[in-house]
Amino acid sequence: MIERFWDEEDNAFYDTPNDGETLIFRPRDPLDNATPSGASLASELLIRAGYVFDNSHYNELALSSFERDGDALMRFGPAFGRMLSVADRSLAPPLEVAIVGKSSDPRTRSLIQAAHSVPARNLTIVGGPPGEEVTGIPLLEGQRTLVENPTAYVCREYVCDLPVTDPDQLRNQMLQLCAQ
Repeated sequence: MIERFWDEEDNAFYDTPNDGETLIFRPRDPLDNATPSGASLASELLIRAGYVFDNSHYNELALSSFERDGDALMRFGPAFGRMLSVADRSLAPPLEVAIVGKSSDPRTRSLIQAAHSVPARNLTIVGGPPGEEVTGIPLLEGQRTLVENPTAYVCREYVCDLPVTDPDQLRNQMLQLCAQ
C-alpha cells in the first residue's frame, strides 16, 4: 500500500497506484463521503499496524497525512469525518490486549468479546495460538497461557499487567487503564 499509493513528495495517499495506468491527472480525494476516503482508511490502517508491529514509520506516515490536510480538516471538518475520528483515536494513549488461546475455544471467544466490550478510543487487540512462538508481533512475543486456559494480557505501550483468564477480570483491567 505504501509503496504503490503513498507519494513522498506530497506526503499523501493517492487513489491510484504509482505503477498504474498513465493518467493526465493522478486522482486524490481526501474527503470522506458516504464511504471513507482511501486516505482515511490508509491512515487508520497505518496507525493500527504501527501498534501491532511496533513500527513508528507507519505512525509517522499517518501523521504526515493528517498534517498535509490539516487546514482543510480544520475548515471543513464535516467533510473529513473518518479522518478526524482516526486522528482523534491516534491522540489517545494506546491500549493493547494480547489474547493467547485456541480460536475454537469458547473461553477464548469470551475473552475476545470482553475486550471488545470496553469503549477504549485507541484499542488494539491481537491474538495467537497457545504453545507456538509468535514472532513479528511484539505483544504476542513470549506470551503464554496460564494452566492451559486461554489468557489475556492488558498492556499500555507494550508494558503488560498480570495475565488474566477471566473475562470480567480482563474487562476490569481494561477499564482501570482507560480511566487513567
